[in-house]
Amino acid sequence: TISQYTGAAPQFENTGTFRKTGGGTSNLSGVRFTNSGTVEVVSGTLIVGGTYTQTGGVTRLSSSTLTANSGATLQGGTLTGNGTLQGNLTNAATVAPGLAGTGTLTVTGTYNQAATGVLAIELASATQADRLVADGLLTLSGTLSITRLGGYVPTSGTSFSPLTHRTPGYRTGTFTTVNGNGATYTTTYPATAVVITVP
Repeated sequence: TISQYTGAAPQFENTGTFRKTGGGTSNLSGVRFTNSGTVEVVSGTLIVGGTYTQTGGVTRLSSSTLTANSGATLQGGTLTGNGTLQGNLTNAATVAPGLAGTGTLTVTGTYNQAATGVLAIELASATQADRLVADGLLTLSGTLSITRLGGYVPTSGTSFSPLTHRTPGYRTGTFTTVNGNGATYTTTYPATAVVITVP
C-alpha cells in the first residue's frame, strides 16, 4: 500500500513479502517504509529514502545492502542476514547476524539498542561466530543472547567478539542481560569491542 499524506512523504506498508532481486540499486525515493511482513534484499541495494520502521516480521539481507536514509527502527520482529544496513539503527526488537549459520551484519551509522532490544549471536566454532559491526556511535542496553550451534562446546578461555565498533570511546552503556542459554560467559568492554569469554 502506498499512501500520500498532505505535507508528508508517501508511505509503503508491507504486510506480505517484499523481495529485492537482481543486481544494482532499487530506490524508493522519499518513501516511508513500514514492514510487518517479510522484506528480503536478495542482492544489490535497496534504498528507502524516508524512514524504515519494522513493527513485526523479518528483514533479511543476503550479502546485500539496505539503505535507510532517514534511519531504521525495529519495534518488532527481526533483522537478520549477512550484509550492510546503511544508516542509523534503533533496535527495540531483535538483531540476529548470519543466515543458515554464522555471519556478519554491518551498520554504517549509529547503533542504539533499547531496553527491549536483543542482539542474538550464534557460535559454531572458535573461528565461526556471528558478529555485528557498528561504524558509528554505539549505545547499549537490553539483552545479548548467545546460542551454540551443532553441539559446539568451547574450551575454557575461548573468547569471541560478537560486537565491534570502529572508534574507541564511541560506546555508552552495556548490555543489561547476557543470556547464555544454559552456558556461562564473562563479558568485558574494551575500547572497540564487546568480548565474551568462556570461564
